[in-house]
Amino acid sequence: MKSAWKLCAILFLATTMVAQVSSSPKSKKARPAAVTAADVQALKDAIASQQAAIAAQQQQIQALQDELHRGSQAVQQAQTAATDASGKADAAQAQASQEQQAVGDLKTEITDLRGTVGNTVMSLQETQKSVSESPLALHFKGITITPGGFLAAEFVRRSRALAADINSPLNSLTMPGASQNNLSEFFGSGRQSRVSMLAEGRLNNAKVSGYVEADFLSAAVNSNNNQSNSYSLRQRQAFGQAAFDNGWSFTGGQMWSLLTETKHGVDNRSEALPMTIDAQYTAGFSWARQYGLRVAKGFGNKVWFAASIENPQATVTSHGNASNFLVGSAGAGGGLYNSAITNCTTSSTGVTTCSPAASYSFNPSPDIVAKIVFEPGFGHYEVFGVYSRFRDRVFPCEDVATGINCGGSVQQLERRRRLRRQRAMVVFPQATRLRTARARGKWDRTLRLGWPA
Repeated sequence: MKSAWKLCAILFLATTMVAQVSSSPKSKKARPAAVTAADVQALKDAIASQQAAIAAQQQQIQALQDELHRGSQAVQQAQTAATDASGKADAAQAQASQEQQAVGDLKTEITDLRGTVGNTVMSLQETQKSVSESPLALHFKGITITPGGFLAAEFVRRSRALAADINSPLNSLTMPGASQNNLSEFFGSGRQSRVSMLAEGRLNNAKVSGYVEADFLSAAVNSNNNQSNSYSLRQRQAFGQAAFDNGWSFTGGQMWSLLTETKHGVDNRSEALPMTIDAQYTAGFSWARQYGLRVAKGFGNKVWFAASIENPQATVTSHGNASNFLVGSAGAGGGLYNSAITNCTTSSTGVTTCSPAASYSFNPSPDIVAKIVFEPGFGHYEVFGVYSRFRDRVFPCEDVATGINCGGSVQQLERRRRLRRQRAMVVFPQATRLRTARARGKWDRTLRLGWPA
């Protein structure tokens, strides 16, 4: 290769020299210039310079070729990498889909795990509570059963006899002049001994409980103090309650009336009872234990509102009045109410009147009680109202006990009774008079009824 380049250089120089010779004017047979060693050396130097330039160009060409080769390799590598990246992207997308499905499954498992953890935490709390509680509390399948009660050995001595046990009938106190007023009495009793049971359980967002309480302050028909002093067990309270975490609570059963004062909020079993062993408590204490359905809502443990519907009972006492009205009657034995008779009296006219052991009023509707309680931090304050309906049936101009009938005689009364029985078979009465008493007033109203007398 180098010899070829040398040959080309010699030919180039020779051509140049010939051109120069041919372009010069012809002289008269000039002698050819002699080629000196310097000329040869110059020619060699030129050839060497050309060869160096050619070698530099070859190096540049080789460098460009190497760079081109490297670029080609880089392109191939990039293409290969792109292909690999595309495959990896497809694999990543498939993996992402699998991972998304796995995330969904994991969320479901987490939800289930939360429920399991919640139940475990509640069980642990109940276990910790059971460890710290008195051993008298029993635990069975998440339910805490707490028996309670007490044993009582009490006695009462009164300076004026009432023939009453540990409770004093405040409406039967004897007055001066009565024979009992001159006698004292002593009675010992264990009948106020009490048994109770509280069952509590926990749901996700509510506490569910039931409470039963009983004592022996009840007298059966044949109960007495002669020998065995046997008195029957009676129901004091029996109710169930669901108290939610948001402050709402629902209670139903026999319990203390909502109008009874409480120590905290409107919570059941927190009644502020007078501190006395007398089961009749004190005069002026408003209370009742009766059937009711109660709903309550607490606001920040400072304010409570509650409303309930409760079983009503009207009590009417008359002194010297005519008995020509009907409010209720003794209980029907087949209806599970007390049908016992305490005593019977016969008037001079031959009319016998018996006093039932218990009288049940014919109630038109339940009582409605509403209460709002405030506990601002300095005391406990209650405001409540009661809506109750009362009614009776009055027989005008007729006294069943004495037989007096608007100035008429007993015979006229009997004739009118027979006539009324005959009319009742074919016609309706003209009108029946009802007396209705409201919480803030009384009035009479006349209604026409669509059934026989």
